[in-house]
Amino acid sequence: MLFSHVITLTFCLNLSTSGGLALNNKEKARVYAELGFDWSLFLSTFVHNELVTMTIKMFGNDEQKQKYLPKLASGEMTGAFCLHESSCGQDIAGIQSRATPIQHDGKEYLMFNGLKSWVTNGALADVLIVFSKMRSIADDAVGEQY
Repeated sequence: MLFSHVITLTFCLNLSTSGGLALNNKEKARVYAELGFDWSLFLSTFVHNELVTMTIKMFGNDEQKQKYLPKLASGEMTGAFCLHESSCGQDIAGIQSRATPIQHDGKEYLMFNGLKSWVTNGALADVLIVFSKMRSIADDAVGEQY
């Protein structure tokens, strides 16, 4: 499959650590320009590199960075970005999806309720960046968080 070959060659164009290629913006632009001849390859690679890995790099905690970035950089894992909802498009203020912290077998999890659409790489992703509103179990009267 061409996608898996291209993805393996271009994973983590922007990471200098975790096994990425550490390309600067000009170098990345050249790669993306070539991938742009096949829109699906461009979009899949861009979502993985710029939206998923950079979100984890910028906002993930140390444990998440250590767990996911090396595997995303090597192509062992694929990432997807879950923002779009049919009711609001990409307007984050209009998101209807909810995440609720739950306890199960002594561990804490998030239970997601909602429907996402237009998820690039969704069918093959190992890592999902999901946008939703979140409510605290401790105080249901607390305002919503994103």
